[in-house]
Amino acid sequence: MCLINRDRARRKKKICEYVGLTPLRGRRSRRCPDRRHGWKTNSSAVIDNGDLIMASNVRKDITSQEQDVISLLRRAFPRKESAVSVLSHDECIELRDRLIAVESVEMPFYLAQVLEDLILYPPRRAGDSGNAEAVIQFLDVLAEGVDFGLIAPHYDGDELAWIKESEGIFREEKAECFSRFSSLQASAISRWLQIAHSWEGLSWYHKEIDNAIEYWKGREDGFA
Repeated sequence: MCLINRDRARRKKKICEYVGLTPLRGRRSRRCPDRRHGWKTNSSAVIDNGDLIMASNVRKDITSQEQDVISLLRRAFPRKESAVSVLSHDECIELRDRLIAVESVEMPFYLAQVLEDLILYPPRRAGDSGNAEAVIQFLDVLAEGVDFGLIAPHYDGDELAWIKESEGIFREEKAECFSRFSSLQASAISRWLQIAHSWEGLSWYHKEIDNAIEYWKGREDGFA
């Protein structure tokens, strides 16, 4: 077991070096209990009798479809069963391009908070998404990855070998983590992606969103 843990730690370190991040470990002391549901969202909204109640600094035009997806995310990723932290809006923004650095066992519950936060604070303008596209790219499991033919002239043999190894580990780690998601979790992510497709701030990333929907819809139907 120790050797397995060391190997996983080495893989995580290599992934984080590859994407320029530091491994993140969950903070286990900030869950905020709620009398009705056992937990509270990222200080932005709560659901009472099926209705979304939002804080004053959150958008007021949230649709019934978006409310349904938030409810689905909460059912699929029940935070009361995990020991991860409740994230603030600023922390969700910071985590958008750092999800791969989170420990695999905790990542699904942080991911769900980031997805919910993006519904409450969607990117409004193309080219100014606040790294929301990084979440799409993270969920795009079928992405082709690095074009080694394109980058080869810019690196020597050792550097290319390191990039190839790191890219492989990166893709394997992400696929392995996602393979443990349930069909309900896959459904929640698939429906979230369909909403994200309508956001103007992600209009440059429709291909990646469509690819991600294909993967997660397949997982929902048991085909991926």
